[in-house]
Amino acid sequence: MRGTMLLEAAPVPDERTPLYVPRSWVAMAELGRAFVGRRTELGRIAAAMRHPDLSGAALIGEGGVGKSRLLTEAVRQVCRRHHFVVCAAACQATSSVPFGAFAQHLPPEFTGTAFNGGSLRLAADALIGRAGGRKPVLVIDDVHLLDPASLALAFQMARRHEAFVLAATHSAEAVPDPITGLWTSGMAEWIEVRPFSREEVGEVLEHALGGPAEGMLVQRCWEATGGKAFLLRELVAAMLETGTLAPADGVWRASGPFPVTLRLAGVVDRRLAGLGDDCRRVLELLAFGGPLSPDVPARLVSRPAVEAVEALGIVEVTRLGDREQARLTPPCTARCCAPALPGCGRAGCARSWPPPWRPARTPARTCAGSWRGGWRTGCVRPPRASSPR
Repeated sequence: MRGTMLLEAAPVPDERTPLYVPRSWVAMAELGRAFVGRRTELGRIAAAMRHPDLSGAALIGEGGVGKSRLLTEAVRQVCRRHHFVVCAAACQATSSVPFGAFAQHLPPEFTGTAFNGGSLRLAADALIGRAGGRKPVLVIDDVHLLDPASLALAFQMARRHEAFVLAATHSAEAVPDPITGLWTSGMAEWIEVRPFSREEVGEVLEHALGGPAEGMLVQRCWEATGGKAFLLRELVAAMLETGTLAPADGVWRASGPFPVTLRLAGVVDRRLAGLGDDCRRVLELLAFGGPLSPDVPARLVSRPAVEAVEALGIVEVTRLGDREQARLTPPCTARCCAPALPGCGRAGCARSWPPPWRPARTPARTCAGSWRGGWRTGCVRPPRASSPR
């Protein structure tokens, strides 16, 4: 009865009453649409498309720096004016299907078509016919996931100057040979997409938040994300969601440490997917006690594991004077490793230490204080804790 009375007494919303939307929600929506900087990259793409001898441009950069967003903005600002845009659906699911990446742009009879010279010519004619006299632009994100038929189609159309190929991938090693051939033969522009600078991070925050951001907030976000657009968006969204980022006296400020939401932890978890046990143990050590000398995880785990995570860009080794330091990159990864690495923590790391360095017990004071000081140099062997009484 009491619940019924409450339901009957609840006011009915009036359609004329404006719905209150918190400013933080608006800022979270703006984060996905914010686009600042990248004027040099957009200019190079536009110049390549106007050049009579060029038939492509490849965007190369680390994962999360904003290549996909740059592709979208290039299509909006440069391509749609005088070109016919064909967006390929390159993904793992279509990587074994002939012409799977361009399936939505080809006639239905191409379903199940064999990959041969005749089908390549028919597919090219179909795309040219749909263009209606305009030059097609083949926009391919994650070009390394293209199926062989789609890759050959894009390569041949670019070689014959029948289309312009605008592609993006994570690293130069992942670019397929045909696309690399366009660049080495002088038919494609090679554009490196770098992380945001500190000034660009400030522009993104001001554009998304609708007001100036405190200098300390800009500095912390830039250092924590390494200037990577994707992580910056997720980190700011987490702060807005938890209320640690709010305006005060007309300036956006953050209070307390960066929060770790399930969404942000999921981003890091996807990045760590597929790592072996040794690689994960290296990350656990650096997340708990880093930055450390690279010799420490090399001796506690293995040198190949340290080199593997460094090659993947998850760990960065820098030199400070005559010493080297290994740390997780970007730094915000360390705060998110606890959900992603179940063994991360004092007890988990202690259990992972091989004999004879495994302590009898791991008091918090010993792990967090005394041992870390010696580990940073890589020269001091961790002392054994006293035996239990």
